[in-house]
Amino acid sequence: MKGLRLYLAPFAPDDSGAAAVLYPLGGLVVICDAGGCAGNICGFDEPRWGLGDHTSAVFSAGLRDMDAIMGRDDRLLDKMARACADIDVPFAAIVGTPVPAVIGTDYQALARLGQKRLGRPVITIPTTGTHLYDAGISAAYLALLKTFAAPAAKRDERILGVWGTTPLDLADLTGDALRTALREAYPDYDTIRLYGLDSDLAAYEQAGDNTRNIAYSPAGLAAVKYLQEKYGTPYVCRCPLTTAETAIMDTVPPTAQNILIVHQQYAANACRDYLQRSHPQAKTTCATWFMQDTAQTQPQDMQLREEDDFIATIREQHYDTIIGDPALRRAVPADVDITFMDMPHFAVSGET
Repeated sequence: MKGLRLYLAPFAPDDSGAAAVLYPLGGLVVICDAGGCAGNICGFDEPRWGLGDHTSAVFSAGLRDMDAIMGRDDRLLDKMARACADIDVPFAAIVGTPVPAVIGTDYQALARLGQKRLGRPVITIPTTGTHLYDAGISAAYLALLKTFAAPAAKRDERILGVWGTTPLDLADLTGDALRTALREAYPDYDTIRLYGLDSDLAAYEQAGDNTRNIAYSPAGLAAVKYLQEKYGTPYVCRCPLTTAETAIMDTVPPTAQNILIVHQQYAANACRDYLQRSHPQAKTTCATWFMQDTAQTQPQDMQLREEDDFIATIREQHYDTIIGDPALRRAVPADVDITFMDMPHFAVSGET
């Protein structure tokens, strides 16, 4: 049955992905909802709140029934103006939810009115809350680049821009482990920018200066393609594995013959590439619940849509080893003999 979940919790939605990108940028982030979506984002889908060294101005629009029915955008702008009077922010962002999607909010008009009223840039991200987190990340990147990216300047510094790196995909919230892996893979670069994790607004303004860009996950693919088209910046699609992730791969049983890896696509591909060196005899399939870049797939790979798809493929393909988020264990049929290896994916379980 479409949408039926008996074992798995809902995955992080697109508005959470957009909010994750905006979190470290110092802007006024307004979730255009009645309160529930903002509560979900702040309470469940944004782990950086608990770190103590990051702050972000995230507000709910607090839409009431009549506000939504009558399309009272002026009330939303009044609230934003009062917030900007108390908080000095370089820009404001409005993130969509099912409410504005249903009533047909004109985001472009809202951005123009907001910029005139607030006297600072206003970006809108027309997420609907019905898609998954990577769609929101992709939309937020493009909105920021189209608004803030300045013409490229000549620099002596070699800069590596990494896109698709939000806590929804990263197990290490500091980014230290990923930076170590990137420095080993790209030793000639002076600066590494992790867009979505801790890069500030200036990193988006200077994105045209990046020497090379990396799509760490398919959520970053649209951004690197945009920068290639606009500035000619070369890019690759690659997810360098951290030492913690290679340690998981090193414990895959040597007898494994039929392996299923479930994660964001580029991470799953990187795990397969690593395993092919130690398990050349094994058939390895990469599956994802999220965006799939067809240029990076192999014939046996799959995109999962429903919980039933996951259960059916386990029964039909007779995998002996599964690598994925621990939450997926609940959906593995009890009568199937499989070695399950934990590789956390925050967007799936909400746990690191």
